[in-house]
Amino acid sequence: AYHMNRAKTIFERNELKVIPFPVDFKSREKNIINIIKNPLNWLPDANYLASNSIALREIIGRIYYQIQD
Repeated sequence: AYHMNRAKTIFERNELKVIPFPVDFKSREKNIINIIKNPLNWLPDANYLASNSIALREIIGRIYYQIQD
């Protein structure tokens, strides 16, 4: 789903008609009470670093394709 806006823009530039439909969401609902109760949840997690890396690459991709206009 996080690639949808960028992909839609690229397809439309190539004169393709697009009907956006988000799928494959990467977020999970978290229970705040469980996070507070377990002190291990307060420590940094490598999974979040990977998520930040994915988000950063997506932002760079969006900037790149905006510059291409």
